[in-house]
Formats: sequence, structure tokens, C-alpha cells
Amino acid sequence: MKKVVFSGNAPSVSNDSWEYVFANCSPDLTLYYYPNATGFTTPDWHGYACYPLSSEETEEVQIDTLPQEQQTAAQSKVMAAIGIPSLNENQKLTYYDIQLVNPVTGEVYTKDNFPSEGIDVLIPYPDGMTKDNNTYRLFHFPNGVDGEMVEVTPLVLTDAGIQFHVDSLSPFALLSEQVTQSTTVTGTTTVSDTTKPPKTGDSSMDVTFLAILAIVAGSSCAATVIYRKRHHKA
Repeated sequence: MKKVVFSGNAPSVSNDSWEYVFANCSPDLTLYYYPNATGFTTPDWHGYACYPLSSEETEEVQIDTLPQEQQTAAQSKVMAAIGIPSLNENQKLTYYDIQLVNPVTGEVYTKDNFPSEGIDVLIPYPDGMTKDNNTYRLFHFPNGVDGEMVEVTPLVLTDAGIQFHVDSLSPFALLSEQVTQSTTVTGTTTVSDTTKPPKTGDSSMDVTFLAILAIVAGSSCAATVIYRKRHHKA
């Protein structure tokens, strides 16, 4: 035996008797009691680890896939919330059924007994996705996918996954959209422009080059030589 849950106040047993009560139990035996119970002490009681049921040791986030029959309703509500008729090829919805469970009793936390300070949840990125290659929006259905309310939950992208803080847990839908990037050409491209003489920084070379063109091309090119020469001087 590794865990014991007391349903009431601490029983009156002498200190010498506890080694017989829990004889042959696991050395990692942990005792739990309800927060309103009296007589217990934390973090140990009579030499055994002992915690109230409301402590972090009894809070476990379970992340499951939302049942298929609920995914259609969830998708419809997300589409309505963002005002689009359908997803494009770069968009994807991933559905989660997230619950906070007491691993000792198997009890699912509800709005009535959910930790008042809320909890942080970390979900992994969907297959093939990272914090850099997609953008993400998280939709929360606090009253289930059949409820009217849909909340957009603030999130933080970390290397380990998508982190967010909530005051209650229920179904979620993660809308991911692939980041499209413009194509970048690397390397050096040489463009040949035969309409302009090479710029050498030497004005005499400019004139010489144009003069050669004038001799080869005739009088029509000479006008060009004169124009460029005057333009250069200006």
C-alpha cells in the first residue's frame, strides 16, 4: 500500500501503535486528509508523509483528445467565433479534453473546488509544429462544446510547448496556422546591362569608351557621344 486517504479527523492511536497499523506498507507511504479535518500535521504525521487533499501533490493535469463526436461541434463554434466558413490549407484545429484530477481519489476538479489561484497548463505542440513555424490561437469551451460561450485564452509559446493559465478546465481547441515566408534568393547574380558603359571612376575612360562606339557606329552614335560627354561635364 502506497496511499491512504482519511475520510474524517485524525484517529486517536498511540504513537507506538502506528508501526503496526501500517506494517508491510511501502516505504513511500503517503497519507492524505480532507482540508477541514483536524488532528493531522503536514508535511508528516507520526513519521509518515501527510498532505491535505487540496495540496499540489493531489493535483494532476490530464490531457486527452476530445472525443470525435464533440470535435465537429467545437470546430463549428471556432469558425463562428473568428468569422470564417472553413479552414484553409495552412490552418489546422487540434482538440483537447483537459481535466484536473486528484490522482489519489480519482476525483475530477470542478468550478466548485478548482484551486482559487488557477493553474498553469503546458500542452505539447502538435506533430511537426514548433513555436516558430506556426501561429496559434487557443479557444476554451468553459461550459463544454455544447455551451454558448467560447473564450480566447492568452498563451505563451515556449520551447517545451504552449503554456496558459486557467481558472477552470474543459475542452479546448488549438487553431494553428503555418507561417508563410517569401522566397529568398541567396548568392550573387550578375546582370549584364549593355545600355550603359562600365563605371570605372575615371572620366577619361568614359569618354574613350564612347569615342570608340562613335567610330564603330557612325554619325548616329556620335550624337550620343556628344550628349553623354556634355552630360558628364554638367
